[in-house]
Amino acid sequence: MRAAVLDSWAVLCYLRGEHDHRRIVDLLADAAAGKATLSMSLVNFTEVLYSVERLWGRAKAEEIDRLLEGFPVEFVPVDKEQARAAAHFKARNALALGDCYCAALAEQRQAAVYTGDPEFEQLEKQLKIAWLRQK
Repeated sequence: MRAAVLDSWAVLCYLRGEHDHRRIVDLLADAAAGKATLSMSLVNFTEVLYSVERLWGRAKAEEIDRLLEGFPVEFVPVDKEQARAAAHFKARNALALGDCYCAALAEQRQAAVYTGDPEFEQLEKQLKIAWLRQK
């Protein structure tokens, strides 16, 4: 079974209907059918919500929050083990903290990271990256 971790980039790509949003639609369908497991750090979930609120306002962020609750995604709370792994990524790489939590979760779950964020290029030898493109 395919295991995937969603970066906030992937969810925002889906929400904005960007070039590769169909890949996320297909991934969600596979997860709903039991063909894939999807997870997302609550840190990255936070990134999605504040990005949506900045772009489209609080009401839209609340709507997206409800929408995401229905997704076949496990939203993973941060624990000390994940925090330690994220700290290790942060110490060794020039990554935003949210990206470090995404990477830590992917490493723990032996899962591919779905993202289009160029910061993840430096992790291509450490993690499997499923690249999403913008238009």
